[in-house]
Amino acid sequence: MSSTSATITLAPGPNTDEDRPKPPSLESQVQQIPRSVPRLEIQEETPSDADWAQLGAHFTSIKDLTLSSGFNEHLNDSNIPLHWPLERLVLNSACGELSRTQWIRDARLRHLRLEFTMGLRFGGPANEELEKAYDERVARGEEEEYRTSNGIRIVCLPALVQRWFEEKYAQDHRQDKQNEEGSSENPSQHELSSNIETLEIIENDVHDVLLRLCLSLPRVFSTLKTLNLRATNGCDFHYGSDDVLHQLLPQLDTLKTLTLTLGSEYSDPAYLTRLYRHLPPNLGELRFRGAARLAKSDAWPEWVRAFQDPGFLPQLQRLSFLLDLGQKVDPFIASARKQQRESESGDSVQQPENENPADEKHNVSTEDLRLAKRACEQIWKAAGERLIAVEPFSEDYPAEFPDQKPLDDRWEGL
Repeated sequence: MSSTSATITLAPGPNTDEDRPKPPSLESQVQQIPRSVPRLEIQEETPSDADWAQLGAHFTSIKDLTLSSGFNEHLNDSNIPLHWPLERLVLNSACGELSRTQWIRDARLRHLRLEFTMGLRFGGPANEELEKAYDERVARGEEEEYRTSNGIRIVCLPALVQRWFEEKYAQDHRQDKQNEEGSSENPSQHELSSNIETLEIIENDVHDVLLRLCLSLPRVFSTLKTLNLRATNGCDFHYGSDDVLHQLLPQLDTLKTLTLTLGSEYSDPAYLTRLYRHLPPNLGELRFRGAARLAKSDAWPEWVRAFQDPGFLPQLQRLSFLLDLGQKVDPFIASARKQQRESESGDSVQQPENENPADEKHNVSTEDLRLAKRACEQIWKAAGERLIAVEPFSEDYPAEFPDQKPLDDRWEGL
């Protein structure tokens, strides 16, 4: 057993294969792990309240904690022990859940990483409270209950969440308007204080998570130094508009390192092609990986001129810049977005086809990739002339994760 890290596997909850071998009891696993181990990963399920009490009584020095929600995608983080010297927390695969831990709510951590979470919330009522409010509206006749032809009752939790957010922040907006001419109180220093210096959001609803954090926990961004966003699998933009990055990034005055891996999820390509205008002003390091088609956009010369300008990101010292991603979108997601845009505009929308559907391995034509590399060389040259160190793009992305997008094997030969 390692003295620096340990893994605990909990018995998965309902809705899993009953024939799967059950892991040893938590007590027997804990007894095999040194009390002073600093790094702990919990797999398959997040602990119950009783489990957290047992973990807190045994471990004394946890600094790095990973919670993998497993097949059921549940999250129970409310009782992560507060006496641990926790610095880094990773939440993996939790879906449609409310994070309640004070480590996040009070921004006590230094490093928060969200991996393949979906619909994760950081404020407001829990799922059971949302369902109770829904049941009460149904009982009062204010809302219609939905049942299938077989009588199965269906509750759409994401719709309940969206309704709560809309009502909550519409009310807050009205209150702000009422206070404009009065003496409204400014947030206290405690309400804005944060220890979080690094935030990473890996795949799924990256932009939506940013929006929910801004609404529920704006303190998270007050002292942020490093931001890593990877959004390439098209599971995004359910709650807000596509311009989240355009609005948020310019306000991150403390940010020094920014890593962006962005696919082609935006309904309007301008949200990607004009992104350079909205980068945080005080960056020392920028690592950008985007779609190859960016090099073909009308805005591309503006990117080159921006990087040639010494007044653009004047503190930039290190740059990684790569355009090699295709724009292949899952057919189900593409169809859903097409229907949404048609309902919003009232017009028929032509769905763009994936580039090179016959080339499943690469998804970008050799000619387009060659053009993208020539475009990158323009950026590298401009940065080099400003004495900015240009480095290859790389990312810490575990091999077992889905949505792998390795560097195109044709790149070096183009």
